[in-house]
Formats: sequence, C-alpha cells, structure tokens
Amino acid sequence: MSSTSSETAGRWVGLDTLRAALLLLGLLYHASYAYVPDVGRWYFVEDSATHAAFAVLASLLHAFRMPAFMLLAGLFARLGYERRGAAGFLRERARRLLVPFALFVGPTVLADWGLRRLTRGAGLMDERFALLEGPAPRPLHLWFLLALFGLSAVGTLAAPLLASSVLRGVARWLARWPQPLVLLAVGTGAALQWVGEPLPAGSFLPEPASLLHHAPFFLLGWLWWPEREALQRWPLTRTAWVPAGVGLGAWLFSQPLQYQPQGRLLQGAVAWLVALGLLAWAARHRGGVKAPRAVAFVVDAAYWVYLVHYPVVLALQLALARLGWPAGLKYGLVVAGAAALSFGTWVPVRRSLLGALLGAK
Repeated sequence: MSSTSSETAGRWVGLDTLRAALLLLGLLYHASYAYVPDVGRWYFVEDSATHAAFAVLASLLHAFRMPAFMLLAGLFARLGYERRGAAGFLRERARRLLVPFALFVGPTVLADWGLRRLTRGAGLMDERFALLEGPAPRPLHLWFLLALFGLSAVGTLAAPLLASSVLRGVARWLARWPQPLVLLAVGTGAALQWVGEPLPAGSFLPEPASLLHHAPFFLLGWLWWPEREALQRWPLTRTAWVPAGVGLGAWLFSQPLQYQPQGRLLQGAVAWLVALGLLAWAARHRGGVKAPRAVAFVVDAAYWVYLVHYPVVLALQLALARLGWPAGLKYGLVVAGAAALSFGTWVPVRRSLLGALLGAK
C-alpha cells in the first residue's frame, strides 16, 4: 500500500478510508465477471445465468477504481519519501509490496491453475478461452503490487525533477483550480484507443498500456502531497463529479459507443471525474473523530481481503455455475461468501507477524 495505516489514521482518515474502499471494490469487480454476457472467451467460466447489468458494472469499476487508487498511492508515496528519504522509502515499499507479492503469488497462481483445470474438466470453460490458455504463470490481481513498487521507484528517481519550481507551480495552481485536469481525459482516451486497455494481470513485466493509464494519476498524487492543505479546502460541490462520472459511465458502457474513439475519450473522462471527485470527498475528512470500530476493522482488513479474495471468488463462481439461479442471486452469494471468508480469516491473521507486515493496527 502507499502508506501504513498508522501513519495516516487520525490525520487523513478520509484518504485512508477511500484507499480501503477502492481495494474492496476489487472483490465486487472480480465477482461480476462470470455473469457478463459472452464473457466466456475472456474468462475461465461463463455462468449460464448472465445479465447485461454486470457488463456495465464490470466496465464502470474497471474505468475508475485503479486510477483513483493510483492517485491516492502517489499522495502517500510522496509522504513516505519525505519521511524516510529515498533509501528508506524504497526499503519500506519493498517490505509492504514485494514481500507480500512473494508470499501470495505462488498459492494464488496454483489455485488459479487448479480451478481452471476443474472448470475445463467439468465442461464449463468456453473453448475460445481454452485455446488461449497457456502454461505460463501470471500475476493475476497481484499485478498492482509490482506496479506500485515500480511507480514508487520512478517517483524516487525523478524526485529532483518533480520538485522543480515549474512543476511545483503547476501543481499548486491545479490544486486550486483542478477543472482543467478533466482535459487529461484526452490523453487517457488516446492511450485506451491506440495502446489498448490496461490488462496487466497476464504478465510479470511492465505493460505499456498500464503505465500510460496509471502513471499520470500516480505522478499527480506525488506532486499534490505538498498541496494537501489546498486539497482539503476543495468545495463540497466537487464531490458531485463522482455521480457525474458514474452516470456517464453507466450510460457509456451500455452503448456500442464505448468501443469507438469518442467512447474511449468519454471513458477517460469517467476515470478523471470519479477519481477527482472521490479525492474531493476524502481530503475533507482529516480525522479528529475516531472512526467506529467496525469501520476501523474494515479499513484495517482491506489489504488482506484484496490479497486473498480472488481464488475464493473463482471457487464460488465455479461452485454455483451449474445452478439455475438468477445471475443477481449468484453474484450476491459470491460477494457475501468471499467477503465473509476474507474478513473472517483476517481476525487470526491480524495479530500475527503477517498481520504486522500488512500494516495491522
């Protein structure tokens, strides 16, 4: 993650809570895939019960969830760099990102491989997907740990440049007048159109589409940490960018336009509107009031839940695939089951050495 919870709690609890919420949305995102119509060519199982609403949901979450997370990651990365210096910051990033990656990637890949074998053996895998299957391991949902470490290293190396008076002046101006940032949707849309969707889960190597999509959000967050007081003064009306972006996305992803250049441009607008609107909400909540115990537990558990939920989601989707129940009911059961198991296992892990590694309070 981009900063330990203990460093941010009580000072920027809104940012910390938003970071946790964006991580937890990953569970909702991954659980939706089995119920997207005609997803069989891209996913390990296509349930017999599908609904177009899940195609909209998956596309909408994909459009804004990681961009918003990367914006927060850049903010907290700059905080860590300032507190620890370059060497200390990278050591902390390696401990919080690379060590968990090394611990979880093996079991996750093996579980994914085994579940795919079961799916194909049960005749539930689309042959178009089966033809794409290969023996090479992939980082799956853990890709973002590698991406965050890479972006943190880039930020560290480029820190002298990013601290230049020109960039500081631009960042200061944009922190006060962020409306022009929506124009970056042009760049995001162009990257989506000409380089492709960011789908880094299939490779351990940096993917150009992912870098072009996520790096601007991370670097903007890095530049904005010194301007955090200006962010805290953003008017409440800027939070309206969230429903505006969500509404635009819900409409866009139900239309064929989403696959055309104009649609890619609008997809970029969705990412920036929602990311900036969420930041407007989070930056206003700077602590002073202790979070309810249940909220604190959820925030504390979010990293663990993201790390462990994916194989559980796949297993539950496979277990329900042959049942003739509505897609909405199956989706709800997958989400509830995966959440219950993930949060439940955090209870004993929280007080262990692994819990400490993951930032348990």
